[in-house]
Amino acid sequence: MNHSNVLFKPNFTNLLSFHYFNRMQQKVTAVTEKVWFKYAFGFVNIDCENLYLTNTGNWTEARKLPEKTGKSKLKNSLRRIRIIGFFSLVLLILSSLLVLQFLGTSASIISITLIAASIYYLYRYLSRESGVAFRIPRSKITSIEQTENTCTIHFANGEANNDSERITKVEEKGIAILKSMANEIN
Repeated sequence: MNHSNVLFKPNFTNLLSFHYFNRMQQKVTAVTEKVWFKYAFGFVNIDCENLYLTNTGNWTEARKLPEKTGKSKLKNSLRRIRIIGFFSLVLLILSSLLVLQFLGTSASIISITLIAASIYYLYRYLSRESGVAFRIPRSKITSIEQTENTCTIHFANGEANNDSERITKVEEKGIAILKSMANEIN
């Protein structure tokens, strides 16, 4: 029997490959239901039910977030104050070291550069931690406004009051995602 015209010969290897392909296709479908992107103070995670504003982008953390309420606003504000206080303290210490370096005769370019780099990288590290962390059910989003790389999301918060959240320095990927969400709402 000549099998040259047969495109697919059923055998065990091909059967396994077919099942593997189907499983991979299901995984890809499941992943496309969840998207995320960066903004100035963290990450925005979106699934079919909620939009999450997080510091880390971690899905496990995101799913545990509460809706935005007075309590979550207070918690976010207190965390931001602690982080700014910590950054200010470190900045004060490093600035003092810098002044001492200038006053002493051993001021070197290397030590000044290391102190300046420390301040810069500490700021970059802590800026992500100073962002808000809560979830917004997609069904409660009333509108999304977009200008350049800034978006304002209008929604009903956990206390059923009209609220909004402005996110800045949104990635291009995020702008496209939020535009498509805005089109779904309208």
